[in-house]
Amino acid sequence: MAIADADGGSRRARRARPPLDPRLLRYSPATRRYVLVTALLAAVTTVAVIVTAMMTASVLAELVTEPARRSLAAQSVHLWVLAAAVAVRVLTSFGHDRYAHRASATAIAELRARALDVLTDPDRTPPRELVQRREHATTVLLRGLGALGPYLSGYVPALIVTVLVTPTVLAVIAVADWPSAVIIVITLPLIPLFMILIGLMTRDRTERKLATMSRLSAQLLDLVTGLPTLRALNRARAPARQVADLGQAHRRSSMSSLRVAFLSG
Repeated sequence: MAIADADGGSRRARRARPPLDPRLLRYSPATRRYVLVTALLAAVTTVAVIVTAMMTASVLAELVTEPARRSLAAQSVHLWVLAAAVAVRVLTSFGHDRYAHRASATAIAELRARALDVLTDPDRTPPRELVQRREHATTVLLRGLGALGPYLSGYVPALIVTVLVTPTVLAVIAVADWPSAVIIVITLPLIPLFMILIGLMTRDRTERKLATMSRLSAQLLDLVTGLPTLRALNRARAPARQVADLGQAHRRSSMSSLRVAFLSG
């Protein structure tokens, strides 16, 4: 499945997709469970964020405006609630981090197994076609699916938290101070605008990196396949320069993608 989706042609690859690809939910039951658990933890995090902000604002406001309440005893209730909210956020973050890595590894294993089933089924992938696509299939199965780890453990939780926290906090701010909510509503669209610009650049870089990695993998496989012949001819050290060039090309491709990733951060 993953190979077919990855090799669907340039026009299909450029088709707009939602931030959370529905194919993951369709092909991987572990991903569905992971998204559900992440949504529940994000809801708890949202409540903890709001409580933390409200308690912090209450303590600071009373310290500034009410001299009689400038003591630990007077602020004990606010401080205990604030400590509880912070503790809940810490525990939620810790629990999710431990669960996220296991869940992402399980989801990647499921997708890789489904892709291998497609590749090893002669009725769905003829042997001649498999030979022609072996380099691309190797890149997708190893590096392509492996890259889903940061996507599932980092991007998906951040996306769900943003979807839940942003409108909820905005609603609370509107109730407390509507002019501040108006300012936020006006300035908030600037964030997705810059995210779209960076996303378009990242998409192009990712497509070029996938093509480069497929080409480098094909060349390396050819070298490994011909190594017995080179050793028989006592020329096993001859491709050393070519291997070094392949390594430099891989380094340049990786650093280019990392620059975009740091820019996004």
